[in-house]
Amino acid sequence: MKPNREYYEKVDGYWRGSFHLEIHNGKGFLQSSLGRVNKLKLLMAVTSQKIIGKLFAEAHVDFQKDKVYHCSKIKKWGIDLYQGKKNILLDQDGHSLSLSGEESYFPFLRSANFSSKGEIKNTAKEASYQMPLLNIEIELKSKIHSSTEVTLSLENGWIKGGFILQKTTKAHISIV
Repeated sequence: MKPNREYYEKVDGYWRGSFHLEIHNGKGFLQSSLGRVNKLKLLMAVTSQKIIGKLFAEAHVDFQKDKVYHCSKIKKWGIDLYQGKKNILLDQDGHSLSLSGEESYFPFLRSANFSSKGEIKNTAKEASYQMPLLNIEIELKSKIHSSTEVTLSLENGWIKGGFILQKTTKAHISIV
């Protein structure tokens, strides 16, 4: 089986875990191309973790041969703070993939569309791709540690964060 198909076969299903985000270069953040509203949203997301505690993530990955539907949420106290929906097309070369989708943030008045490219490593346990976060590009890397645990890291020159996800069942998450 080609690595990109093997990877998504392994992560097919429902996932739940923790999410964290931090600004590690304040000067880079202030000089970034983010607009004022998006800077405020990001600053609120980072600061809120210090006030209300860690945030949680849920994801549903639906693998269907050459296509993958991926839906994710970041939430606290049952309230959705972020929603992302991605359609992923797996390339015939066995490694590449194309993503398109949309992301939106609380209070979900608008959503932003995006498209990107990615790659699955030969081991079929690691993936990397560029993803938008409030209209800026970040590098996202995922790693399958076992059939029940996946980690994802995200980073650019001034922000970093990540997810630690465990396999779960549909009954334990709110994503349809």
